[in-house]
Amino acid sequence: MILRALTLAVVAASFPLASVAADNDARTVIEKLDDLPRHSYNIELPVTELYAPQNRDALLALAHAVADDVRADLERYDIRDDNTVQDFYALLGTVALLDEDWQIAGNDRHIRHH
Repeated sequence: MILRALTLAVVAASFPLASVAADNDARTVIEKLDDLPRHSYNIELPVTELYAPQNRDALLALAHAVADDVRADLERYDIRDDNTVQDFYALLGTVALLDEDWQIAGNDRHIRHH
């Protein structure tokens, strides 16, 4: 198999457009998805092969890397775009499903604090 590198952009953006939140929240305010930093991931197989049973470890590694970045963004930024926040929590739920963690996958509150 020919190895290929694939860069997935999870979040597009230009970081400097964000402003600092007022009040007691020192996190950077994010008004829209495009204000978030871009994350990229390299994999060494075609993306269509990620879902093959023999590549489950590669799929899970990618999913966990993306989930780690999403959790870090949720902690680091005050994201005001409700759709982006919902998408982030949906992604964390999907990763929980991939991990077959039914308790986390079925509990939105647990995902938000995990």
